[in-house]
Amino acid sequence: MPLDTPTGNMLRESGLPKWIFTADDDGTLSGGEAALAKIVRVLTAEFDALDGTEQEAVATALGKVAQETLSAEQWAKKHLGL
Repeated sequence: MPLDTPTGNMLRESGLPKWIFTADDDGTLSGGEAALAKIVRVLTAEFDALDGTEQEAVATALGKVAQETLSAEQWAKKHLGL
């Protein structure tokens, strides 16, 4: 996975697990791990080709999805007593 792109460098510095940047889609990854590896590969390879407005729109949408997911997880944890 080429990490010498601006997006690749930012992702590498983001706190994601280091192994994700060298993970192969070999069937040993969990569903979430495989999804993360695919997303990181695509973002690293393609995100810099977008213009700034497109990058911002994608980032904003993903941020909203993440907030909804976090809210749902917090609700579930609260109601499960975790």
